[in-house]
Parts: sequence; C-alpha cells; structure tokens
Amino acid sequence: MKRHVILTPFAEAQVVAAVLAMRGVEAFAVPSSAGVLVVVDEDAAEFGEWDISELLGEDPESAEGREPTAAEAAASALSELSDYGVVVMVAELGDDVGSEPGVSGMVKAHRVNAGERGEDLSAGQLINNLPDEVEDLLIGADVRAVPDAIDTADLGPTEIQEILDALGRGNS
Repeated sequence: MKRHVILTPFAEAQVVAAVLAMRGVEAFAVPSSAGVLVVVDEDAAEFGEWDISELLGEDPESAEGREPTAAEAAASALSELSDYGVVVMVAELGDDVGSEPGVSGMVKAHRVNAGERGEDLSAGQLINNLPDEVEDLLIGADVRAVPDAIDTADLGPTEIQEILDALGRGNS
C-alpha cells in the first residue's frame, strides 16, 4: 500500500473536501493543527524483480499521457488554489519486509506548485517538525477513525452545495 499525505495551508477541511469532491477526487480531508491534511491510499506497484524505480520513483516522461492518480489530482488542484502550493508526503511501507521485523519502507516528499511537481524535500526533516498526527497518518493510522475526517466519496451535490453556501455566508 502506498499512502499519500498532502499538507495544505488551508484551515477548513469541509471546503477542501468539497473542492476535491467537485473534481471527482476520492480522498479524505482531515483537519489538523498543521492545516488540512489530504489522505489518499493507492495500491503500490509490484515488481517481479528489483527495479531502480522503487528508489527513484516513476520517470516523469512515463507519466505523460496517462490519467493522473487521485493523489496527483488532489495535489495539483489544491496547489493551484494556494500561493504556497502543497507538500506531498508518500509512504510505501510494509510489515516484516525482508529481514527487518516490524514496519519498514520508504517515505518521500516533494512540493507541488501551480499544478506542477517541484523539488524533492527531506521527508525526515518534515516529519520531525510536524505534529505527531501527520506521522501517524503517514505510517498507516486508520483515517476513518480520525475525528472530523471527511471522505469525499460521501459528499454528493447537496452536501457540496451546503458547504459552499456556508462558505459564502462566512460560516465555514
């Protein structure tokens, strides 16, 4: 499993969830002291043999022409709404992998600005400077158990309209 936690500068999880739902992105919007977090789980790629892309990630040229993943769509959409962009943290973890008992794997991070992938960031430094709730979600805490987490799949047109109406009245 590959978990994406997108760090946003936004304060209202309902508004972030509504924006993602309108764009057809399935994700969770989670309020936190570090801004709204967007959590997206994806199946990790499976390799028959060891592949260098496990360490380096997908070649950007191979991503051209394919549909963006939910995490890419969420990061792109939200980064266009902020002067600061967003930060995407990606964890590919497993239990008892190889000779290592317990949870092991890799965490990577990068910036997305104006819909474009930006520079890679130090995931370790980010984790050390963010609230524990971010790390908990990153390493696999059940996002459904987080109070006030909003699943965009649960938002229909009526719920989205209510959120937008409340925003327009300043009651978000």
